[in-house]
Amino acid sequence: MSHSGPLPDPESLGHYNEIITNGADRIMAMAENQQEHRIFIEKKVIKANNNQTTRGQWFGFLLSLLFLVAAIYLALNGHENIAGIIFSTTIIGLVSVFVIGKKSQKNK
Repeated sequence: MSHSGPLPDPESLGHYNEIITNGADRIMAMAENQQEHRIFIEKKVIKANNNQTTRGQWFGFLLSLLFLVAAIYLALNGHENIAGIIFSTTIIGLVSVFVIGKKSQKNK
C-alpha cells in the first residue's frame, strides 16, 4: 500500500492508533511541526533575499556615485577624455545591469 502526500489516509491513521498509543495524533503533530518549520525557513529565505537585493542596490548606487565624482574631478582638472570614458562606461554598465536584471526577472 502506498499514498501520496505528507499524511496517510484516514483509515491508515486509525490503524496507527491501534498499533501506537496516540499514533494518529503524533503523526498529525509531526506534519504540523514540519509545516511550521517550512514556513519559518521560507520567511527567512525571503527576508535574506530582500536584504541582499537592498544591499546590492545601495552598493551599486554608492559605486556609481564614486565614479561620477571621480569623472567630475578628472574633468575639472583637465582630463576630459579619461573623465568621459569613466562616466560613459559607468552609465553603460549600470544600464546593462538593470536591463539584464529586468529581463531575467521577467523570465522567472
